[in-house]
Amino acid sequence: MGRTEIGGRILSPALIALGLSVLVAGSWACAPQQADVGQASAEGDATVTERSDRAQEEAGETEEWPGRQPRADVLQTIANYKQADPGISKFFENSAGYVVFPGIGKGGAGIGGAHGNGEVIARGVGAIGRASMTQITVGLQIGGQEYSEIIFFEDPVDLERFTKGGLELAAQVSAVAITAGAADGANYKDGVAVFTRTKSGMMGEASVGGQKFNYEPY
Repeated sequence: MGRTEIGGRILSPALIALGLSVLVAGSWACAPQQADVGQASAEGDATVTERSDRAQEEAGETEEWPGRQPRADVLQTIANYKQADPGISKFFENSAGYVVFPGIGKGGAGIGGAHGNGEVIARGVGAIGRASMTQITVGLQIGGQEYSEIIFFEDPVDLERFTKGGLELAAQVSAVAITAGAADGANYKDGVAVFTRTKSGMMGEASVGGQKFNYEPY
């Protein structure tokens, strides 16, 4: 009495009690480990989510200007310059960006002025905004003229200077009149290179010095 037979063996009540205590102790030992595994899994999922969110934020912070297709008159002006002097292609390919003014009206008798509207293009991005130019000049100048103008920006900092309204062409700056081979000897000065192409009229004053610009992003 008080003994149990299992598999042909007789077990005493003390032995059975010992076995039950071992099983209970083992189950308690396993429970915390399972909880730890669940907690670690939750922490791992949270880490992955945080990294994903951080990557999305960083991607947003480094997003470039939203570019668009340049205007038709801007594209035509670029084509005209490349046709007049294929050597100017190196400026389109290597500059950080450029602003194209398809048509600028200039006139004066003693005191002259010029005005034009254009578009700013960032290399590899497309058109990023509108630009306008005004110029007041004083000196010997008689006549009127309509011309196009392209200003190339050597580095991104030069393009940014323009888009932030910090560019005004110095009084002594003169543009390179685009003709075959003209771009070969042209170079940047203070981060910009200026080219013009006469569309109509004649005028003795060729300087673009004193031009001031406004920029409006798309």
